[in-house]
Amino acid sequence: MLLWQIIETVLIILLGVILHFLYDWTSKNKFVATFSAVNESTWEHLKLAFFPILLFGIVDFIFVKPYANNVVFAATIALFSSITIITILFYAYLGVIGKNVDVINISIFVIAVIIAKYIAYRIMLMPNFENIYYILLCSYFIFITTFCFVVFTFAPPKINLFKDPVTGKYGI
Repeated sequence: MLLWQIIETVLIILLGVILHFLYDWTSKNKFVATFSAVNESTWEHLKLAFFPILLFGIVDFIFVKPYANNVVFAATIALFSSITIITILFYAYLGVIGKNVDVINISIFVIAVIIAKYIAYRIMLMPNFENIYYILLCSYFIFITTFCFVVFTFAPPKINLFKDPVTGKYGI
C-alpha cells in the first residue's frame, strides 16, 4: 500500500500541474473551469490539490478499501489538510517577503500534497474506526467544498482569496 500511496502522490502532483493550464488549453471551457484554475487567485489554485486528491480518494475507495482502513476519512483529511497547508504557507511567506514567487508557490503545492497524502496513509494504517456516520459526515464536507469550488469559480466573493493578482479580477 505504501508504494501505491507514493505513486498516487506523484500522480496528484502531475495532475495538479495539468489542471493549472487545462482551462486555457481547452479554450476556456466552462465545464473544465469547475475543477481547474481559471485565474491566478489563491482560491483557484487550491483546486489544483483538491480535485486530484478527491479523484484518487475515489480510486482508493474503490480499489484500496479492501486493504486499508478509514479510507473515506483519510481522503477527507487529505483534502482539507492540503488546502489548509497551501493557504497558510502561501500567506505566511507572502507576508514575510511581500511578493509572489512562483518557485515557492510550486514548492508549497508539492509539500502540501506530500504531507496530506502522508497523513492519509497513516490514517489508513490505523485500526478501523470508520462507520456510516463518519462516511456520511465526510461526504457532506466534501460535497459542500466541491459545491463552493464550482459556485465561487463563477460567482466569487469580492475578497482577496478570490482576487487574481495579475488581472485584479475575480473568477471567470
